[in-house]
Amino acid sequence: MANLGKSVSYLFMAEFMLLITGYAVHFFLGRHLGPAEYGIYGVILTLMTTITLILATGIPTAVSKLISEDIRYAEYIKRKALRLQVLSSIIIAVIYFLSAGFFAYLLRDSSLIGYIRLSALVFPTYSLFAIYLYYFNGLQKFGKQAILITVYSILKLLLVIILVLMMEIYGAILGFVISPLIAFIFAMFIKKGGQYEERREVRIYGKMIKFALPIIVLSVFLNVLLNIDLWFVKAILTDVETGFYTASSMLTKMVYMAMVSVTGVLFPAISASIASKSLERTRSLIGHSLRYLTLGLLPVIAYFSIRSDRITSMVYGQEYISAWQSLSILIFGITFLILFFTFATIMNASGKPKKSMYMIIVGLIISIALNYTLIPRYGLIGAASATTIAGAVILLISGISVKRQFGLRLRGRFFFNTLSALALSCLVILLFSFMSSSKFIIIPESMLFFSVYFALLIFVFKELTKVDIKRVQEAVPFSSKFRFLFEFLGGV
Repeated sequence: MANLGKSVSYLFMAEFMLLITGYAVHFFLGRHLGPAEYGIYGVILTLMTTITLILATGIPTAVSKLISEDIRYAEYIKRKALRLQVLSSIIIAVIYFLSAGFFAYLLRDSSLIGYIRLSALVFPTYSLFAIYLYYFNGLQKFGKQAILITVYSILKLLLVIILVLMMEIYGAILGFVISPLIAFIFAMFIKKGGQYEERREVRIYGKMIKFALPIIVLSVFLNVLLNIDLWFVKAILTDVETGFYTASSMLTKMVYMAMVSVTGVLFPAISASIASKSLERTRSLIGHSLRYLTLGLLPVIAYFSIRSDRITSMVYGQEYISAWQSLSILIFGITFLILFFTFATIMNASGKPKKSMYMIIVGLIISIALNYTLIPRYGLIGAASATTIAGAVILLISGISVKRQFGLRLRGRFFFNTLSALALSCLVILLFSFMSSSKFIIIPESMLFFSVYFALLIFVFKELTKVDIKRVQEAVPFSSKFRFLFEFLGGV
């Protein structure tokens, strides 16, 4: 569990860097472009991301699984996967390029055609980068995986900002095209050749594709579920309202990106555990991961929900203040989807990707029906509500499925203690808010909120124990510099 904690720490730090650089990109673009053009950028980005997932999840995830089961054949598997990715990415890029007019028609805006065609270039570059990302994941070299994510994050930030100043929205798209290409070249340099065996297996492509297809469907449909509300807003409402909803959507997706890092470690760990037929270890991995994820998610939801107006105006400016209501609802929907994605990862690692695929299809059908019904009546609030309801339904279904499969137990006391600490923390910051109405007070206020929350869990409700604190100490790099703090907390 210590090694797993250290791995999560490395990946979380990398994902945090991705979060910060993503925050910086959107902070800059939202203010530089204005709501209308920022909304267009958001729509293009979500289209580009959705199609990229066909190449970034299926085959790369299969690479991670196959390598984690037997690392002797890592080089062979990677080489075969790269060949498959090159062919697939070129085919998809051509189809996407030719479909630009169709996508623009569905979104009721012909001006999108040029942006869509340019974004087709991202598929070949990101698909190659993704293979190396999951190659390191399968080898459980999470440090190198974290370095690669960090390099990509910084490159994307710098290139997007520089190119936007030169070419506006076209520059932003080119930043997304070039950054994974440079990161891919960097990955080839940090990869050191290992003593891996060569395997002559004609069916390796078949194994990859068979495993990848359900995961591709799951990932693409999940991303559609994350973005279809924005597409409906673009098709039904104005460009300015689309910009407001893009702001809400991007703020919640930053939380999504930060929290799903734990699943990157869960997948190979659970695959290896199931392959060794260790049910108790598998159950322990799942239980601890879900517990820590819940402890981290709940305060984020609460703070975003009650401070959505201040968060929106601080990040994007007062011009975007109309986005706060949809943000306060959408954060719940994104949280449900984070937890669903974790359950889906567990099902995929246990060799049952079709289950999660069917669940996401159900969620997508619900979301489409609700968006079509609610947006014309309730606008941005209707869009956020549609995603939240659909997310809640598939979370419930997936949670029951994983509980039955692995015999997980729910602790009522855990939820009571955590929610009690959360409620008291909310009361503290509501009292604190009377001290200042300034939107910039949000930084010390949020620090106070999270400090009170975790202090209550440790000192009052005893929900975080010495064992948990020891795991955090083992997981946090350079924790020796904070030894006095961990010794103090461990002595409670």
